Amino acid sequence: MRKVLTGYAIYFNKKYKRCGYLYQNRYKSILCQEEEYLLELIRYVHLNPLRAKIVNSMEELNGFKWCGHSVLTGEQKVSWQATGEILERFGATRREAAKKYITFMDEAKDKGRRHDFSGGGLRRSAGGWTRVACLQKANERWQGDERILGDGDFVNEALKESEYELREREKLKREGWNMEKLIQKVCEKYSLHRKHLQQRGRENKIAEAKMMFAYIGNKKLGISSIELAKVMNCNKSGVGYLVRQCREKFGEEVSI
Repeated sequence: MRKVLTGYAIYFNKKYKRCGYLYQNRYKSILCQEEEYLLELIRYVHLNPLRAKIVNSMEELNGFKWCGHSVLTGEQKVSWQATGEILERFGATRREAAKKYITFMDEAKDKGRRHDFSGGGLRRSAGGWTRVACLQKANERWQGDERILGDGDFVNEALKESEYELREREKLKREGWNMEKLIQKVCEKYSLHRKHLQQRGRENKIAEAKMMFAYIGNKKLGISSIELAKVMNCNKSGVGYLVRQCREKFGEEVSI
């Protein structure tokens, strides 16, 4: 998303002879407890053009091409938008599902903005301000985080997993792990020279070494894709590909 937005901002500035930022903030991404909140999130996002008065009615929104809603209704077709995961929750056939989806959206068009979806992790996790007040009266503490949308247990579990990763990362750093040590250990394990990490090709030993280097560097040590890409003489997407390949081949428990 950053690459898309940056590229468009550069194009826009050149075209209209301007400089500076085009977008106010970075795009927002959150971890969502799917079954509980997915459809409500879809409804929240896709009703934004109507609530912002960019369109004046649900009929206009159904055909509005600058929103994913019109693809789900079947009014627009784009090859890159996946619709099955959403529509299968409304009906067995696309026609039936689209009809029920439109009804689902129509039911919320007059409800106004959902502030519990735009901030306040604890409030959202607990189920609103009323529920938060009840928890406070009962002297009960719930975990909350604005990056996570789900109930208290889901938020707790997600944060525990994140905290575990951070603790592991700090432990490795205390043991002296950094870029140079990672290069050294990977090269020792596979009997390679660091220049081999820059070689292209699918030779098994070099390919596996590069996967290990990318995965451990990025996921275990928190080294940025840009820094890893410089060592391997590739781009960020190449690092991402190697990380995925390593996870598919060796799973999450990768060590050197």
